[in-house]
Amino acid sequence: MFGLLRRYRRRRLGAHAPPTEWHRIAVTNVPAFANSSAAEQSAWLHHARILLHEKHWESTGGLELTEEICVTIAVQAARLLLGNPGDYFPDVRTVLIHPSTITQSGSRHEGGGIWSDHDRPAAGLATGRMGVIVLAWDAARHSARTPDDGYEVVLHEFAHALDFEDGHFNGAPALASSQEYRAWASALQPAFEVHQRDVGAGENTLLDSYGATNPTEFFAVLTEAFFEQPRELRSKHPALYEQLRQFFRQDPAQPAE
Repeated sequence: MFGLLRRYRRRRLGAHAPPTEWHRIAVTNVPAFANSSAAEQSAWLHHARILLHEKHWESTGGLELTEEICVTIAVQAARLLLGNPGDYFPDVRTVLIHPSTITQSGSRHEGGGIWSDHDRPAAGLATGRMGVIVLAWDAARHSARTPDDGYEVVLHEFAHALDFEDGHFNGAPALASSQEYRAWASALQPAFEVHQRDVGAGENTLLDSYGATNPTEFFAVLTEAFFEQPRELRSKHPALYEQLRQFFRQDPAQPAE
């Protein structure tokens, strides 16, 4: 019943064009959107509109929650949905936006059997069962406007939301079959181990060193590279690229037509 109602509401949202101002904001703040085709932009804004409608958007730390902030972040997150919208990050209920860097407190798994209790600065946070994505606006805006540096905090945190759709942060999103899970593990697990080894040896790596923390962060960092540095990822890690290409049903390494 609730699923039917949700689909009806989404169809109604799609029956009307989004505000013109949204398109201006997306073109100004998200170069990847500006460089996409008109048809892709229309789909992109439709997905963003659903996120804006279905999630609770809230600010803190004295930040005024503006249309620019909400649209920019929703468009960034909707990039993950262009080929495979799924159910629009069903576990995410709230997007909480800070003006700048967040201090993350409490125990944190650093990989292997290592846990740490020290505070650490962060540009974003995904809380899993609490259903909250926390983002620093200055980092979200900066990463949106620099589309090819391999760093995109909104993609990173919403990748965590995809990871959690099976109820666990384990480095794998919800896939359709056991065969797909086996193929995913066969590609990502050895690549993660090599990445850990290379980072530990101090080598320069295409993927951010933070991806060596655990499989969950590896998937999030890999997602950033897939969209921000797709040709480099396809060249250096073709098996990883192929798994993400199949999951997201997008091929960003291919030149736009």
